[in-house]
Amino acid sequence: LRGLDASMAEFAGGLRRRGFEAFRVEYSVEARYPYQVWDIEVPLSSGRFDGPADVAALEQEFHRIHERIFAVSEPGQQVECVNWKARLTVPLERPPLREDGSSGRAAPEPARRRAAYFEGDGELDVPVFLGPRLQPGALLPGPALVEEETTTIVVYPGSSVRVTGIRNYLIEIEEEPVP
Repeated sequence: LRGLDASMAEFAGGLRRRGFEAFRVEYSVEARYPYQVWDIEVPLSSGRFDGPADVAALEQEFHRIHERIFAVSEPGQQVECVNWKARLTVPLERPPLREDGSSGRAAPEPARRRAAYFEGDGELDVPVFLGPRLQPGALLPGPALVEEETTTIVVYPGSSVRVTGIRNYLIEIEEEPVP
């Protein structure tokens, strides 16, 4: 668990450098009865075992979950802990559900430019926009890239993307000519 703590701290440090501050870490263990072929994930109340009572609580929780899943448990039977796990979660801000009333259509300035490859057009020098800086109503003609916290939106040549009033992206795709 100390090794998992160190990994989570290192990962969280990288996220802090990107501006994230709030984190939640959850611990679990994949466990089974001896000679079983399936593992059961058992959540841990913390990333620490302070004594025999914590070990007994883990065993009891394993038996309870085993009973719930398989309708049978074997209290008193050994429990094998196979994989110790930790999950770090960063809560993201929820977008508003209503339009904010602004309709600014000013052409935004790209944060930078970079090369991107588009089939049929080859490598192009395209503008890169930072999504959180785009205002509702902004219209970006393709080719372009929009970087968000968790994804990158590719706007193909001939297409465009508009930032809606609730800060979603509406992509207008160029129709292919019918042969």
